[in-house]
Amino acid sequence: MSRQERRHGETQSSGKWKKWVWICLAVLIIAGFWYYSSNKGTGVDYSQYNYTDDVYASPNATTVIEEFSDFQCPYCQAFSPVIRAIRDANIGKVRVVYKEFPLRSVHEFAEGAAEAAECSRDQNRFWAYHDVLFESKLIDSRSLKLHAKGLGLNMQQWQQCMDTGKSNTAITQDLLEGQQRGVQGTPTLFVNGQLFQGRSIEEFQAAIK
Repeated sequence: MSRQERRHGETQSSGKWKKWVWICLAVLIIAGFWYYSSNKGTGVDYSQYNYTDDVYASPNATTVIEEFSDFQCPYCQAFSPVIRAIRDANIGKVRVVYKEFPLRSVHEFAEGAAEAAECSRDQNRFWAYHDVLFESKLIDSRSLKLHAKGLGLNMQQWQQCMDTGKSNTAITQDLLEGQQRGVQGTPTLFVNGQLFQGRSIEEFQAAIK
């Protein structure tokens, strides 16, 4: 083999080695990014959501507020602090009933968020999960699971509910009820069975008996 041929072979070998180095580096970078994305948290302080649903059960409430809502709806997200304020300020006197009304055609994550929230209801943590969804605005599938974990839910039970579609019946019932009652958008509210147009805390307080 001539000196020129040896140099050519060495150049090809060196080129292949560099190519494999770059491939390995790319794989490591992609794997590292995936690991980081999979393991980073949501940044939510879940300790502030340590309440359970029975706090708000209010079986003897004189005022019942029904809200047909969608977890991805920006208007519902903006309105949720008002509902929470009314709910917290009138414990025992007001019962808030959340009705699932995901707008499937325009909000791709709404139904999944509704299912996740209903699955948390089985563990007496619907309102905590509800508040996390609206206040964090993180409702992609990864965040839904992290919320459940952050709230201390039994993950096996919650995941089984999600996997089996156990909550779909309740969501469908809420949707049908909303359609029968003329709900066309979210949020739509009823106070003691009557359509309610108010949106401020003051308007709600005035309607509470």
